[in-house]
Amino acid sequence: METVLRGLSPEACLIYLNDKIIVGRDFEEQLNSLRKVLEKLKQANLKLNPAKCNLFRREVSYLGYIISAEGVRTDPRKVAAVKEWSQPRNVHELRSFLGLCTYYRRFVKGVSLIARPLHRLTDHKRPFVWSEECEVAFTSLKEALTSSPILSYPDPDKQFILDTDASHANVGAVLSQEIDGQERVIAYWRFIFAVGLRPFQKEAKRSNTNLTKVWSESEILSAFRSSLISYYERRKRT
Repeated sequence: METVLRGLSPEACLIYLNDKIIVGRDFEEQLNSLRKVLEKLKQANLKLNPAKCNLFRREVSYLGYIISAEGVRTDPRKVAAVKEWSQPRNVHELRSFLGLCTYYRRFVKGVSLIARPLHRLTDHKRPFVWSEECEVAFTSLKEALTSSPILSYPDPDKQFILDTDASHANVGAVLSQEIDGQERVIAYWRFIFAVGLRPFQKEAKRSNTNLTKVWSESEILSAFRSSLISYYERRKRT
């Protein structure tokens, strides 16, 4: 499908395998984008199943997300099962749950810290013992996933706000912008260092913190590269 629709701008059509989402800022732009897609499909002698087409919607379900003019949020149908997710009985079941958490990690602030006890439990060198700490983490993640906020779209014409924090153990960030007089979150990010790989751990404590902050900012900018690339106006808060 990417070959068939090659040449179309991402502002007109987004493609994932055989799923296509046609976008426009208003009705006329939507019609124009739809026309371009249909012309490409006609040239390739491809047909669409009308039963699987949703046209001119104010919001759509796409790849596990609900996308609307307000922003992006988790699809309630996809996360509904999380409420009834039973306690994992083995590493395989736990990894399935953590995989879902990873997919929606941008919606949950501090998801890596919350899930840390569960990730430790997937270590093949550890016995699988479900502790109270694991239960708290499991419950907290379920609550966070089923009550996640709407994340706003990045606006290249507005200043980005980057809140960061870093220590020898982990680094986190929140990317946001001021929209309509309110500061709105675009994405959350956090990374936890493996104990044996914590950067600069052999340096003096004061130097360790400073060097870690420098390294962390580089990683944060890399994580938010798709939003921040080419836009140099940003305000960093630490």
